[in-house]
Amino acid sequence: PWNTPFWIPFKSGVPSLMAGNTYVIKPAPNVADTTFLVGEIFEEAGFNNGEFQTALLDNEQSSRAIADPRVAGVTFTGSPVTGALIAQQAGAALKKSVLELGGSDPFIVLKDAPIEEVNYYKLTKFFTPTVLC
Repeated sequence: PWNTPFWIPFKSGVPSLMAGNTYVIKPAPNVADTTFLVGEIFEEAGFNNGEFQTALLDNEQSSRAIADPRVAGVTFTGSPVTGALIAQQAGAALKKSVLELGGSDPFIVLKDAPIEEVNYYKLTKFFTPTVLC
């Protein structure tokens, strides 16, 4: 996950694990350490038999994983371009899929804007670039 890398594994991982499923997450390379940390938290919670797995995959490996018959569904958060490719692959393999696609909206500051509020929103946009639906 790129957007909210700490939240996504909990949002989708907990229900999956509680239902008795294995949860495999393929993080963006720049947030892989966060995903490994989440894995440690799940291990401390008692999920220590491989139920939560981090998979560092390239694009070709990701495509093979989507097509793998052991994979029941695919969830993706990221760009519309990549989301379209994943949707196409998931559809071809008849996999359930959830896509959260989007980008960053421009941040425009007018001359009469209150600078304290601008700084607050600028920081929150920078550090939490996400939409939680």
